[in-house]
Amino acid sequence: MKIRENHFTKVQSFVTTNNLEQSQSTIDPKIENYIPKRTDSQGMASIRNYSPNEVVSNSNINSNLPRLNSLSTPNWYLIPTKGMTILPNDELITQLKALAGQHTSYEELDPNNMQINKLLIRYTSSVSPDRKALYKEARHAIEKFESEKKEKLTPFGELTLVYFLMKMEGLIKDTDKVKLLSNGGTVSPIANSFGGYDYDVKAGGQTLLRSSNGKWQYDATPSEDQKTKEFYQMYWSFVDEANEN
Repeated sequence: MKIRENHFTKVQSFVTTNNLEQSQSTIDPKIENYIPKRTDSQGMASIRNYSPNEVVSNSNINSNLPRLNSLSTPNWYLIPTKGMTILPNDELITQLKALAGQHTSYEELDPNNMQINKLLIRYTSSVSPDRKALYKEARHAIEKFESEKKEKLTPFGELTLVYFLMKMEGLIKDTDKVKLLSNGGTVSPIANSFGGYDYDVKAGGQTLLRSSNGKWQYDATPSEDQKTKEFYQMYWSFVDEANEN
């Protein structure tokens, strides 16, 4: 009986040791790299024992998240600006009537209707400010602002965890200020939920361009609002005309 017990113990020890060696040999090198090498007084891994660079290197960072420099270029087909080609009235009316003939009900227009939006933008651009020139100057201010922020970023373009935690604790004050442009306009950095920044570009005290999650949009001026109203009055009159025929 003792012989069997000893034999079983040896076999069990061999199997356990063999399985352990196999499991260790199959550990993914990437996983092995994430095993904490430093511990606190209780034997637990502590973020306080790491430098900012080590926190980054031992973190599983999603490099697809928006970064400070991930701003898109404005889509000038959908943002009115001074100098756009304006359709002659007769051509505009022809195209509006053709679109109205396809819209035989009085339900609301799809806000993403590209044909309508492009016609609207070109129509309102006759009273638009020069947003292209404003954007060009704002872009220089934005690039300068972002270069100053690079020291607080990881190699992936995201705020370091240490900097984020210190800011949350109030140890770092947000010193971002409005950037003045030579034409009297301003650019205001606005922290977004991705750890980066969006921007508000103003001229004459009114927002003309702003980014949201890296995509540029515009705010209409009172003159542009008036032109928009005229545009839709024409369009809906053509819808009425199409429904009567």
